[in-house]
Amino acid sequence: MASSNGAKLVTRLSGHHTAAVTGMEYVDSIGNDEDGGVLSIAEDKQLIIWLKRDSGGYWPSVQEELPDKATALCFDKTTRRAYIGLANGTIVAYDVQDDFNAVRYNFSIQAHRGRIAAICIDSARKLLLSCGRDKAVIVTSLADNKQKSIYTMNAWACVMDYDSSTANIFVGDYGGHVHVLKTDKETSKTSVIAVLEGHEGSIRSLVWQRSIGMLFSGSWDNNIIMWDIGHCKGEYFTLRGHKGKVKGLAYLDEHKQLVSAGSDKRLVVWDIGGYDDWVQAPEWQKSDNCQLCERAFIWNVSQMWEEKKLSLERQHHCRYTGKAVCDACSPYRTQIAPMGFEFPVRVCVEAWPDIKEEFKVSRSKAFPLGQNVELMQLVHMDMEPFLLTGSSDGSISVWAIKHGVLEAEGVKAEDFVGDTGDEHVAVSPERSTSGSDKNVVHHATVYSTGGDTSEAGGSLLDQLDDD
Repeated sequence: MASSNGAKLVTRLSGHHTAAVTGMEYVDSIGNDEDGGVLSIAEDKQLIIWLKRDSGGYWPSVQEELPDKATALCFDKTTRRAYIGLANGTIVAYDVQDDFNAVRYNFSIQAHRGRIAAICIDSARKLLLSCGRDKAVIVTSLADNKQKSIYTMNAWACVMDYDSSTANIFVGDYGGHVHVLKTDKETSKTSVIAVLEGHEGSIRSLVWQRSIGMLFSGSWDNNIIMWDIGHCKGEYFTLRGHKGKVKGLAYLDEHKQLVSAGSDKRLVVWDIGGYDDWVQAPEWQKSDNCQLCERAFIWNVSQMWEEKKLSLERQHHCRYTGKAVCDACSPYRTQIAPMGFEFPVRVCVEAWPDIKEEFKVSRSKAFPLGQNVELMQLVHMDMEPFLLTGSSDGSISVWAIKHGVLEAEGVKAEDFVGDTGDEHVAVSPERSTSGSDKNVVHHATVYSTGGDTSEAGGSLLDQLDDD
């Protein structure tokens, strides 16, 4: 359970879903926000409405058996209708009774040829948008349940967000691409604005924040990317503060903070609005020898033959310049906050004087959750922000973030180095900073508490950050 200084666990909804939660929505009661409830679906084919008690807890007032595994959920507050995507490609619609004590089946559409990944609703234009493992993004008219347009990708669609004011669709796929689409307000036909590349893993969370013109994407590559779409500059910035897959994102507009969570059992809060000096880390340069001292790397046999000198140098990269360097020329480790490096990374001797002290100050704080997060959603109950997190064990947690979690006393991301699973990393006493720069790595030994002790030839950070 998270400390009360961070995201406070209010309650946990458990004991009824028996498989991974795949969708959550907070629904208000008519005229009274305090008596709302949580609507959830899971792969156990269950639709559950959790009604809020006077004590603050929740109990399941409705449990509806679904035709197949539930994989996506969208609740239309204007019609109080829940749209549920199934593993067989069907979308079923249920009307939620005002007192939350019953749901009524309305209709179903065979929208896709495979598992549905996400659903969005445009109430004003009466459109249903869906995407799935058939690599298709489909726009369906709710007036006659007929397909209006289809956009096909080269990989599974995994997640989607939608801006009804501009009719823009944002879709993340299994190959790590973000597709920015536009639906014509007259014909509802879909056209491509851009396909964004930057991730190296499947995209599992997307949040479009129109107020700042930023699209945030979280991926299985452990990274988050901020895409500066609103300012039309074509820029993007990578945030590296997780040691596991990023599966949930939420943006707190009132605090200008991004909240992220995933498989590393942590909630990370990023101070996005407090800085305007974000820069993209440089691409790694290619070279057969160190670009500072010109020593040959281990594969550069021709240079070793010419110099009649054997070299066992491995290639590394300075994260600040992108240069290919040897270990001796890159002894420093530090955070580089404007580039999104929240963990200490390798810096070369040439770049070290250019690293300002303020670059070493973290722009995120992390809070232990004690559970893997499969999905996350920001909701407002009685005008206050809360986070809903769903887990693979079928439980849902409600977290209070009433005063803005970044204002609380969290843990810096760098303090979580090594906290990635069963293996725990420790630095041996052989690493010393006595009489030298504390950011210089001299030597370290890596130990695994889960098995045999083994030594590594390089530093602890070599094991974590080597390319």
